[in-house]
Amino acid sequence: MTVGRPISVPGPVADLARALGGMRKLCEEIGVTHSTPARWASGKGSINQPTLQLLIILFRAHGITDGVEAFVKKNRRIPTPTKVYTEDPATVRLLLEARAQSGFNQSELGQLLERTQEWVSKLENGSLLAPKGMIPKWLKACGLPEDWRPGSSN
Repeated sequence: MTVGRPISVPGPVADLARALGGMRKLCEEIGVTHSTPARWASGKGSINQPTLQLLIILFRAHGITDGVEAFVKKNRRIPTPTKVYTEDPATVRLLLEARAQSGFNQSELGQLLERTQEWVSKLENGSLLAPKGMIPKWLKACGLPEDWRPGSSN
């Protein structure tokens, strides 16, 4: 593993960054800029709910439990009425968990789907509606059957 700048974000996010091989890898995995976690730690930024859901999935996948409950409680918020999600939460969860189970980051999955990382991020945060027929393609690209659902053993 290459040595970069020290991880400056405390708690379970730092543990997750270490588990993934550094803050850059974590940011790539969840589709945020490298400065975003530092803004969360300083209180100058907030975590959107789909990103928080993805972090929770990644905490579980990497066995990280210390400080997670407090982190989630601090960052869970009631969505503001000005934010418009075009995708229903169940579909967002399906997309997030399918990619998490596959082990792909957003860029890798985007390449498989012949789309950009930004496009994958928008689908996963619910700000973009999945085009007709995309869910089966997404699941296939993740190596999952078309009938796969979060929590299933497939």
